[in-house]
Amino acid sequence: MEIASKNNVFKYLFELVNIPSYGIIDRNHPIIDYLKSQLNGCEIIENTDSNGNTHLLVGVNCKLNDLEHAILLSGHVDTVKESEGHHPNAIINNDCIEGLGTSDMKAFFASVLSQIDYLKSLDEPVILSITSDEETKLEGVKKNIEELTKRNINVNFAIIGEPTNLDYCVSSRGNTIYVSVMNGKACHSSTPELGINAIELEAEFISEIKKISDEYPAASICITSMSGGRVPSNIVPDECSLCFGVRTSDRKTLNEIYNYLLTKHDEISNCYGESRLFSVLEFPPFERSENFFTKYANDNKINMVDAKYSTEAGCFQRRFPNANIVIYGPGDPTNIHKAGENIPGDNLLRYQEEFIKLINKYLENEKQDILENKELVYSIKEK
Repeated sequence: MEIASKNNVFKYLFELVNIPSYGIIDRNHPIIDYLKSQLNGCEIIENTDSNGNTHLLVGVNCKLNDLEHAILLSGHVDTVKESEGHHPNAIINNDCIEGLGTSDMKAFFASVLSQIDYLKSLDEPVILSITSDEETKLEGVKKNIEELTKRNINVNFAIIGEPTNLDYCVSSRGNTIYVSVMNGKACHSSTPELGINAIELEAEFISEIKKISDEYPAASICITSMSGGRVPSNIVPDECSLCFGVRTSDRKTLNEIYNYLLTKHDEISNCYGESRLFSVLEFPPFERSENFFTKYANDNKINMVDAKYSTEAGCFQRRFPNANIVIYGPGDPTNIHKAGENIPGDNLLRYQEEFIKLINKYLENEKQDILENKELVYSIKEK
């Protein structure tokens, strides 16, 4: 594959991949600085979160105030840390660009940068949301949504550029992380009947998690850690905590699971002091809805998929429930976060053209709807 081609999308991807952007903040700031330099002339709002990470809200062809209908292109530039055999820099391998972050999700931003002049020429306001902590605490998308709200900006059309292999991902599971803390009563282990074992209380709660998990096979509930006890040899533990995640593709299921577990948690811990069940992180589910994207996919025989992984799409859907939102990006989601992460060159070139066609088709539909509404109003007035 010839990288030094007339199309500069490859150049942008190489430059983005070769900037480390994972973990601690000094690994995320350089890529933010790079994007700011490439978006010269756009209005850029910087948000810094409690961890020191910087996130960008960019008015590509507009001022970021009082926008009734905006196009949003959104994604994250942080990556996971490379694993064994995971190339930290971009290389060419069998007509693919291989390296950390090629699919997740620097190819999306390479596509946007390669089309930035065209995006600037559009009459409809175009906004970029760029976050640098999606792999960690998800503060960036919350900061950017707060900024959109504060500036009275309404999003009507959004592409979340996570890798979908050019399918239209029309729903994805959210991921809510819960912590359970059970309190018991410490005593010497030679007389356990005088105490209340907090680990045993959590064991009861785990059985309830397993029970509700069996009742909702479409959801995924996973216990990820557990901690309890101070002295292994002779003290009955008076506190124990566990962490678990609930992944669902709809809010109704999430609420039902949470309400059930909260009731059982209260029942188990009721007599034994202060115990707690609370969430520490929430990726809201992105729920399927009939909108421009599902209609366009049906009309053009484009594959629609539902994802088990979590994205920022649910956050935008919760804030802009009437917006047309899709997860749509270059690269294969099954080869990210591991050695061999890559994107075929033809996949990237095709996406670079297709996401612009998609925006243009949406704008054509919007104009047609406006004309039809005007004709309807005129007809009513005539009568």
